[in-house]
Amino acid sequence: MVQSNYIRWYYDFIMELSEFVVVLCGFVGAGAALARLLRNRRDQYLSDLKENSESQESTEQNYGYNLAKLDAIVKRNNIRDVVAFIEFAKSFDINNDAYLSGLELSDAAAKYTEVVKENVEITSESPGTEEVDSVDGAK
Repeated sequence: MVQSNYIRWYYDFIMELSEFVVVLCGFVGAGAALARLLRNRRDQYLSDLKENSESQESTEQNYGYNLAKLDAIVKRNNIRDVVAFIEFAKSFDINNDAYLSGLELSDAAAKYTEVVKENVEITSESPGTEEVDSVDGAK
């Protein structure tokens, strides 16, 4: 009888211990899931923060370029305002590396000369430039 009480106590102890382990694992599992969730949200927040700061820096950062290539492209396309051209060319930085390659500068120069040419044509066609031969307005 003593032995059976001991076995029963041992069995009850093991059952309670196993229930405790299951509950503990549940808390640990839930704690781990909560920690993962918080870590993911923190990482997403930091990533968004980094993207926002990079986008602000990209508008303020200096762009690099090969001076010899820039000089050749400016001369070949008769570009007079180099500073305005470089500002315009920044939008042609295809790979967003803050460096304007020769190809990017060439593409920008082609578009820049088209835009400048259109602006010159528009301003030269403004009204009031017709010549008048006589006082009454006859040509």
